[in-house]
Amino acid sequence: MATELNMQDISAISEGKVVATIDGKNITLLEAKEFTPEVEFNKEDVRTLGSRWTGSKVTSISGSGTLNLYYVSSMWNKIVEKYATTGYLPKMSVTGTMEDITTGIGKQTVRIDNFMPDSVKLIHLEADDGTTEQEMDFTFSGFKVITAFKDIKR
Repeated sequence: MATELNMQDISAISEGKVVATIDGKNITLLEAKEFTPEVEFNKEDVRTLGSRWTGSKVTSISGSGTLNLYYVSSMWNKIVEKYATTGYLPKMSVTGTMEDITTGIGKQTVRIDNFMPDSVKLIHLEADDGTTEQEMDFTFSGFKVITAFKDIKR
């Protein structure tokens, strides 16, 4: 049994890639800076006679996150424009892969289903030094672990 964590098994945060699937077409988001989907447990308080503790019962889950991109593409603007003019919104998923080849844990790939941006920045101008970026909060309903990390020795 291992008594301490092998520091080489800690994955570097920048080792990975993000791929959007829009209407069945895979698009590698080379401009991605950050992809952080998370699942939140929605709970109801539960009280019982004879206990001073308020417990919790999980009643559902919800998915949300942030996708940060360098602003180098009009792809998201075109999706919004098509919806505004036709009412059509494509089916979207986003897949993130974490893989630092210097670790012994391998890679993890997770697909986020029913991806829906909360908003899309149509243009970004600012009297400042720096690069143009787009921070896109999103919601999703469903995910699949495609590839899991190898478990660390405990």
